[in-house]
Amino acid sequence: MPEEQQNIEQTRPRLAGRSLDVKVALAALALFGVFMYFLIRVLFPTGVALNEQSLGQASDARDSAGGRELSYSHGHAGGAAAVAEILTVRRDVKLKGRNELAWRPAQEGVTLAEQDSLQTQRNSSATVRLDDESVVRIGANSLIVFQGGVTDLFTPRHTNSIVMMEGSLGAQFVSSPSDPRHLEVALPNGLARFIPGDDDAAVAFNINVNPDLSSSVSVMAGSSVVTVAGQTQTVDAEHGITISINGEVLERGKLPGTPDGIRPRNRSTYEYRSLPPEIVFAWNAVVDVDAYRLKVARDPQMSDLVVDQGLGELKFSYGGLQHGTYYWQVSGMNGFMEGPASAPHLLRLVRDEQPPQLVLQPFVHQAGQQFVTLSGSTDAARVYVQGEEVATNSGRFRHDVPVVLGANLIVVEAVDSAGNVTYQSQMFNTTTFINGGGK
Repeated sequence: MPEEQQNIEQTRPRLAGRSLDVKVALAALALFGVFMYFLIRVLFPTGVALNEQSLGQASDARDSAGGRELSYSHGHAGGAAAVAEILTVRRDVKLKGRNELAWRPAQEGVTLAEQDSLQTQRNSSATVRLDDESVVRIGANSLIVFQGGVTDLFTPRHTNSIVMMEGSLGAQFVSSPSDPRHLEVALPNGLARFIPGDDDAAVAFNINVNPDLSSSVSVMAGSSVVTVAGQTQTVDAEHGITISINGEVLERGKLPGTPDGIRPRNRSTYEYRSLPPEIVFAWNAVVDVDAYRLKVARDPQMSDLVVDQGLGELKFSYGGLQHGTYYWQVSGMNGFMEGPASAPHLLRLVRDEQPPQLVLQPFVHQAGQQFVTLSGSTDAARVYVQGEEVATNSGRFRHDVPVVLGANLIVVEAVDSAGNVTYQSQMFNTTTFINGGGK
């Protein structure tokens, strides 16, 4: 056999082996592609995007509770059942449907399906009602995914689930033996289940995912079972716990008390003319508290926040409030655990540029008198005669002014609480009487 033909015969088995290797690789690649396809379909099931859902579903009245129960029905097959409704939106809140790639502005009244997400930005918040009437408050810089609810097969208990990626969240709901409810919140480091206590059907709690990815759970009413890294911790009412990302208990104990001695008092009003005044918020110390958290908002629900400040002192001065009505409260903190806040106090700032009214009664100086009696009325807070403050009675005043020989000038000023001023002047001598005024 020639040498060239012999080389060809020796090469053929090697080529056949390589061809078999290529076929096996292609088959493995095809199987991997099929596996990834089904995996994606399982993790990200197809469905109808939220903006294609009918948002005008009927709501049936629940006579027994006197409230409204969400009842959703969809007019097309395959529609995802709604599990929550957005009640309020403050500032920058984004919504993303489970099959959507881009975030879009959230709107009040929109319903949410399973795996829909809400994201709040700085100084933003949202309130959501779940399908069992539980109310969830989502704080600033938060990311929440709604998982929907499950009813137990053997009991009437209904459990809603939420995934909390970051930020802060508070919730409250009512449970009863005939309508038992639980709420589960999946945290970056575990799972918290909130249930009613033995003697209290109400459940209220706050959760914060802290900057170090630890999670703080504060239970105001009811109780919570927190499971992290296979370890279960029970948190009773008025207690809290902070757990690290690795499952280590960093803090645990009774929540801080509520500050009292709140100043300014409820329904205080501050008037100003041009520049807003500096408001000094103050309160009494709470035992065993590391710091305080002050909130100022435009609504009594404390969702439209203007100030959210952590403090190590018992007062805080702020001059950035404009004309309007505000609400403020303060709470105590131990580490990351936050206690119940004080009741919201109403505070009004009123911009007033209208000068007060000032009316002087005419008088005549009689020859030989050592003084003249000046009288008048005003709607101002203070009255000054010749630079000296005089007493008023329901806006009326009366004051004796000494006179001198020759020309006399009497100046009366009325100053309101905003700093607006009205003045009147009268000049006279023994023979002449002149009136004058201005604002």
